[in-house]
Amino acid sequence: MGILRVFFCVSLLSLFSNASMAALPPLEQEERESDASHIVEGTVVEVSEWVQYLASGSVIHHKEAALKISQSLKGDLAVGEVARVHYQRIQLPEGFTGNIGQNTLPNVGDTIHVYARNCRIPNCLIALEPNGIEKK
Repeated sequence: MGILRVFFCVSLLSLFSNASMAALPPLEQEERESDASHIVEGTVVEVSEWVQYLASGSVIHHKEAALKISQSLKGDLAVGEVARVHYQRIQLPEGFTGNIGQNTLPNVGDTIHVYARNCRIPNCLIALEPNGIEKK
């Protein structure tokens, strides 16, 4: 009985560890609208990035776009304000398929539509994954 329980636990752990590294399916429009605390559109005025290397071989590219708001459809940000939108892209090690994180990576000068939730800092947003950012 003990061996069967160990086998079950190991199988369960391997199942969850693989699921945590799986790509997310795109959110439906209704999900994005209901999950977002903010829906804004604006022009990217700055992009910054920092990289985190994991022991598993994965690389997390943490990114932040400074977005000058031109339209605020949901939330408390006003037109003309600059919000910092955080998002990430995870590069998986060799042998895994695809990347995880944000599907669209904006550049300076792009006009983007953002579905995001609050972070704890004023004028800071976290883009919903994987399709919380759309280029216009």
